[in-house]
Amino acid sequence: MKGELMEMQCCGVLEYYGINHSDIAVDDMLLDIIIEREFDGLRSAHVIFNTVVSGENTDDYATSGSRRLAELTRLINAEDFGTILTSSAKRNPNSGNWVKCSVFTPKFGKIQQWAQHSGRWEQAVEDRRYQRDRWGFDRW
Repeated sequence: MKGELMEMQCCGVLEYYGINHSDIAVDDMLLDIIIEREFDGLRSAHVIFNTVVSGENTDDYATSGSRRLAELTRLINAEDFGTILTSSAKRNPNSGNWVKCSVFTPKFGKIQQWAQHSGRWEQAVEDRRYQRDRWGFDRW
């Protein structure tokens, strides 16, 4: 499973859904953000990550969320990819789980340069073309 960027009703903000899923590397999350911006027109000033960090369902899902958020924050700060601010954990009244909300203000140019320099850009573009052809529509 890959993460998913979802448009919100507020212009300039996207929500990245999927940070708790264990098969998404944090660098792939950043790659998703820049590819979606460049090719699918999902442009924003901020990206929100909602993360389950513990709760009634204390399993790998919650543990994964805490770990991934920490990894993502370290990568963003180490590479100066932007600013990320994270709330304290609060109980979700719907599920009883403890969640954190992070607001990421990306430096899109730096992320794209990183993706191109690391050799990941070309493969991501090819993957997106494959998806476009397979789905039978073109949003580019």
